[in-house]
Parts: sequence; structure tokens; C-alpha cells
Amino acid sequence: VVLTAVAQRGRALVYASETLRNDREFILRAVGLNGKALGYVSKIFQNDREIVRTAVNQNRVAFNVCPLPEFLRAGPRQTRLLFKYMQFPFDLPEDLVEQHILPRCHTS
Repeated sequence: VVLTAVAQRGRALVYASETLRNDREFILRAVGLNGKALGYVSKIFQNDREIVRTAVNQNRVAFNVCPLPEFLRAGPRQTRLLFKYMQFPFDLPEDLVEQHILPRCHTS
């Protein structure tokens, strides 16, 4: 029930029981459903790289509460939108794409 509420609105995590809010696997699933829920997890989990990565991949807005600088790249949705609206053929040098863009793209 709580995961369904969190999927609809990340703030719903505030109303979860203390046990659930301290369960790392539950938090990981919650931010996977709604990245904005990262703003409502304890400070311990806000510094957990896997949880932050999952939240940022789900919703780029989660970056606003993320103190970790390595998450300054676009999530998968933003990457898809970028390529969706670029004019085809892409006017990017091949070496730039291979060295800088592809290694930073998310696979999930």
C-alpha cells in the first residue's frame, strides 16, 4: 500500500512506518517508483550511492536533493528526449559520442 502511495506522490514516504523508512530495500524500491521520494528519506539513505542513482534515474528532479556531484548527468528519460528532439542526422563528431556520451549513458 505504501509503495503504491509513494508511486503516486513521493511525499507519501513521510507517512510510512519507522520500520519501513529504515529498511534499505524498501527505500530502494520506493525511489525506484518515484525519484522525488529521495527528499523524504533519512540522511543516511540520501548519501547511499545506489539509492541516489536509482532515484535520479527514475526522476531527474531527485538531483535537487542529491549532494553527490557524480550525478550531474542526465537520466535515461532525459537522454532519450535529447536524442528524440535532435535533428537527424546527429551533427556530433563520432569520437565525441564514443568517448564522452556513450560511457555516461545509463543502461536502465
